[in-house]
Amino acid sequence: MQAKPTALDRNSEDVAYWQALDAAAQERLREFTLSADFLRSSIEQSNRAFFVFSHDGMTTHYVSPAFETIWGRPRGFLYESPSRWMETLHPEDSDRIQRLASENLRTADRAQPPLEYRIVTPTGDVRWIWGYLFLVKDLEGSRTLLCGISEDVTQRKLAAEADAEAKHRLEGLVAARTAELTEVNELLRREIAQRKETELSLRRQQEFLKQLLYAQDLERKFISFDIHDGAIQNVIAARMHLDSGLHSLPPNQPGTTELREASRLLEGVLAETRRIIGGIRPPTLDDLGVGAAVEELVAENGRQGLEVDYVDGTRGGRWSPTLEMTIYRVVQESLSNVRRHGDTSRASVAIEVRDDHIFVTVSDHGRGFDPTTVAVREFGLQGIRERTAAVGGSCHIHSVSGEGTVVTAEFPQLDPEEMARAAGERAERALQISRSRLEAVLEYTPAVVFIKDAEGKYEFINRKFAELFHVDPSKFLGSTDCDIHPAEVADAVRANDAYVVAQDRALTIEESVPSDGEMREYVSVKFPIPGKDGAKTSVCGIATDITERKHELLALRESRNRFCSFMDHLPMPAWIKQTDGRYVWGNRRFLEIHRLPENQLAGKTDFDLFPGDVAKLLQQHDSETVAADQERFFTEVTPMLNGPPVAWEAIKFPVRGGGEELMVAGIAFDPIRQTDHNLLAAKLRAAQQDAAAT
Repeated sequence: MQAKPTALDRNSEDVAYWQALDAAAQERLREFTLSADFLRSSIEQSNRAFFVFSHDGMTTHYVSPAFETIWGRPRGFLYESPSRWMETLHPEDSDRIQRLASENLRTADRAQPPLEYRIVTPTGDVRWIWGYLFLVKDLEGSRTLLCGISEDVTQRKLAAEADAEAKHRLEGLVAARTAELTEVNELLRREIAQRKETELSLRRQQEFLKQLLYAQDLERKFISFDIHDGAIQNVIAARMHLDSGLHSLPPNQPGTTELREASRLLEGVLAETRRIIGGIRPPTLDDLGVGAAVEELVAENGRQGLEVDYVDGTRGGRWSPTLEMTIYRVVQESLSNVRRHGDTSRASVAIEVRDDHIFVTVSDHGRGFDPTTVAVREFGLQGIRERTAAVGGSCHIHSVSGEGTVVTAEFPQLDPEEMARAAGERAERALQISRSRLEAVLEYTPAVVFIKDAEGKYEFINRKFAELFHVDPSKFLGSTDCDIHPAEVADAVRANDAYVVAQDRALTIEESVPSDGEMREYVSVKFPIPGKDGAKTSVCGIATDITERKHELLALRESRNRFCSFMDHLPMPAWIKQTDGRYVWGNRRFLEIHRLPENQLAGKTDFDLFPGDVAKLLQQHDSETVAADQERFFTEVTPMLNGPPVAWEAIKFPVRGGGEELMVAGIAFDPIRQTDHNLLAAKLRAAQQDAAAT
């Protein structure tokens, strides 16, 4: 480039040219100055720290004011030596960052990835820093300056850690709850198995007792037949022969008296034998049923001095021989106890049929007894209970000394096998209803539900799954994820299934799968269940679409970041307080005025920042704003830390937090400083207009 000649070297014809050249150079210089001032002002007000070093990193040329806010140290700290930056590193990050910084300095000609590390402020606070280095070269391509930009990302890092911790806690809660449910299910399974075994054992015992009673009754029946057809017939024949011989002898024949006594004794034997037959197995029971047999029994007790009021509700009904014999024996034993121990001449018997059961009640108003001492050792009472239980019934004996005794027995009209079959049918119907309800829940739930076997083949999908991936459930079963997803998605899903099986517990996993050309985000709760063959493990999953929710969360975070960035770049202080006067947020300008780190503002009140009279006035203005429920303008004079008091023009307005909590927000304007800013802006606009005109 040709050097500019002096005034003595210029020819007269070149004067106009050089004057025009001087004017253009001055204009460019003015434009450069304005641009440099604007850039410097932007850097000075930015919440990021800017650094300029020599190309070898040994000398510091510039450090922006944000360094003091972020590092909590004066800028002169780095002007003394750039290497002092190493002193601020967190001990756990020091070696790694020094190594990476040396590598970045050595290879500064190439683009370097940003660094993320921690520093320790003089007050002991730990802050996360994000930053990177870049090289500035001259026109010839030689190194000239090494520049750096750093930003405090502590809040962003803490928010991410809080999100991760919340997710970890949620997974822990889900895992703990799943473990509890698994343990409870196992206990229930064992209890059900034990109860089934006990029920089977009781059923076998009942069946054995039933068969035993049936055999006993059958044996008694045969004995009664044998006595009736054998012994009784012989006694009747002997008596007939004896009576015939007596009629053929003269009345005064010697020995006639003995023969008549023998005939009388045979008559007694015949009556006693018939009574024994009735006790063993009353013929009426087989011929007319239990109702008529009990009526005969009541009449027999009446002949023995016990008057019995009998209510026959059987209506001529017939049941199995074993059941009828059991009912008869319960009434017989109960009336026998009344005669022998009741010390009364009256009793009552009632047989009633309701629904599927037969109810038998035998009561008296005799002297009664203590069931806790008598019932345990009384063979007759124990026999009543065991006979009743043998046919699937129940018996209750209630007695109070001096007030009588009540025996209540309940019998099913069906025998135990029929009852078990009926109970099985009812259980099957209940199972069908439960299955139908479960299928309805699975079909109409908005979540995606599926079951896959150990090979990854689908065993079940609900309606939402079929609608989402446009498949026919009847044809899709047996397919795998490779049939509906790209290979990389199918592999990722299959890896999650394998991880669930390996951990053998429920896990909450975020999965991304495409649907209708759009990638959707899901939170899937997957847990292992026994496979169809009982050996291999299947995987059941319940997936909820969180795509819109994640988008809303990202949009909310972006909006919050924009708001914080905008408010931090405002030249005037801004803040938000609760209605009780406690600060919850303040922008960077507010914190700078009060010389407060960001993490020390929350919870403070105006009385912590200002004298008592000033704080009281500020809180009065807050109360007026809340009462008016609209914005209010105030002039508030507050003292400054290093300077005279400032009269602020404050606008205050009510805002609501995320939980609909009412709070007070405010922005304060310094009229004097605002005037300076307006003048500076006016000068800048005038200079821009002059440059445009030129």
